[in-house]
Amino acid sequence: MSGETGDFARRLRGVCARFASDAESLYAPQHRCSGYIECAGRDGVVTRFPLLTCSIALLVLAGGGRPVTTDEVAQELTRLKAAAKKSPSSFAAAGLSTSNCSLDGGAESLATPREAAG
Repeated sequence: MSGETGDFARRLRGVCARFASDAESLYAPQHRCSGYIECAGRDGVVTRFPLLTCSIALLVLAGGGRPVTTDEVAQELTRLKAAAKKSPSSFAAAGLSTSNCSLDGGAESLATPREAAG
């Protein structure tokens, strides 16, 4: 990842770490130890629920490649989100090299992480 993207990724990893620490403080020691709570769900049935977590998928859309559709972006984000949920850091990142990011063939462009952050 480029320097700016790498800095952004480090900040996102920090968000995950802070969330994990802050969320953990919401639970009793026995729940933190077991990794879940047991309580009635919306349906009234007592169920085991995992403790709150945060996972982040970062997809960098870099220029210089081929056009991509929102479906391709969504598929890659879905893959990354699944990887983030399995990762010890709760974070996954990848890049797509694009020339024009079209919205299903339209003329509108998708924001890159830099544009979205600014």
